[in-house]
Amino acid sequence: MRTRESNSGQRHATKWLPAECDVSIRPGWFWHEAENARVKTPAQLTSLYYQSVGRGATLLLNVPPNRDGLLSAEDVASLKGFGAYLSGTFTRNLAARAQADATHVRGNDKQFGPAHLLDGRSDTFWATDDKVTNADVTLDLGRPAKVQVIRLKEAIRFGQRVDAFTLERWQSGSWEPLVSSTGIGPRRLIHLAAPIITSRLRLRITQASASPVLSEFAVFSEAAPG
Repeated sequence: MRTRESNSGQRHATKWLPAECDVSIRPGWFWHEAENARVKTPAQLTSLYYQSVGRGATLLLNVPPNRDGLLSAEDVASLKGFGAYLSGTFTRNLAARAQADATHVRGNDKQFGPAHLLDGRSDTFWATDDKVTNADVTLDLGRPAKVQVIRLKEAIRFGQRVDAFTLERWQSGSWEPLVSSTGIGPRRLIHLAAPIITSRLRLRITQASASPVLSEFAVFSEAAPG
């Protein structure tokens, strides 16, 4: 097994391997009564979620049973709060009925158009021509909305292609940068430090190893912490 490459991989390889983030809800991997007051809070679990799932990894959250073979009340309460945050935040996609436009569409064919970023399906996608590695997608939400979380997904069966991107909002008649970052992969969650009010958002792919192929551009408000 080529373990030396596990943290970096190879560009243009034949397989894609998702990362796995292993964390325990308690200080250790096993249950100890003395740690009942040290169970990770819903806010801590939420932070872990954005740092792992939000960066394309799989979160393996260890929740150990107690001596009765059951989950302790402290763990259950934290998980319920965490679950309430996730459902409250991600149930309603504010961009589901948005209008999407792109600077480039592969072959000018609707089957590769930006509307597929909003259809909630993993088997459809927006794509550009092979030689186009820089492109923009604009979402018009139709009216001002309170936004704090943005979810992006590449159609990962075509590989991880995007190396850098910028998100912008329309503000006072011009585009204003929100965040610039590297990599999207199977899932990238942008959790803004504070909510914004905007009616339009723009994703700018500024660097890619090959033509970008994205399956989702979703927008959410944020539920109150659990």
